[in-house]
Amino acid sequence: MEQRLHHTEASNGSEAIELAFANPPDLILVDVMMPIMDGFEICRRIRENVLTKYVPVIFITGKKEIKDEELLIRPSEV
Repeated sequence: MEQRLHHTEASNGSEAIELAFANPPDLILVDVMMPIMDGFEICRRIRENVLTKYVPVIFITGKKEIKDEELLIRPSEV
């Protein structure tokens, strides 16, 4: 049986949040450096919503370095 994968793209952080809340995905792949709202803020908001709270989030980035404070996401926020 063939399964097809569907994906949705967002051009900025606000659009990503809107799309996730409207139709919660199975997985979120987010760039740390998104326009309007960065990936960390997207993750925080995803975790605050009951519909998306448990959706896995994978971060990607083109940054060479990420400061330690950027990596600090409390367990309650993840």
